[in-house]
Order: sequence, then structure tokens, then C-alpha cells
Amino acid sequence: MLGRVDPQGSLLEAGNMCGHLVTKGSFYEKLARCGHELITDDDFAQMYAPARGGRRSRRR
Repeated sequence: MLGRVDPQGSLLEAGNMCGHLVTKGSFYEKLARCGHELITDDDFAQMYAPARGGRRSRRR
């Protein structure tokens, strides 16, 4: 089954653990704040292969 990221988040997420290390106003801080709008689970759906139990094999 194709999984989805839980929008709820968790206490152990990178932003909660080490967000204080990212410079305020930097590209990385903006990416952490708005990245979910730029990159979604659906962007990777074509890589999912249900017949193989998930991801495609790297071998061709």
C-alpha cells in the first residue's frame, strides 16, 4: 500500500530536535516551513509498484 506522510508530525521531527540550528530567514528555514507545498507524496507516486510490494527494483 502506498504510504502517506502524517501531517500531524511528531515530537522527534528534525525541526523540533534541531530547528534552532537553522539560520532564521535562510533558504533552509523557508524550505522547512513551506516544503510541504512544493513537494508532496503524489510527486513520488509513480515510483510505487504495488505488484512488487512497494518500490520498483533498481535492476533492469
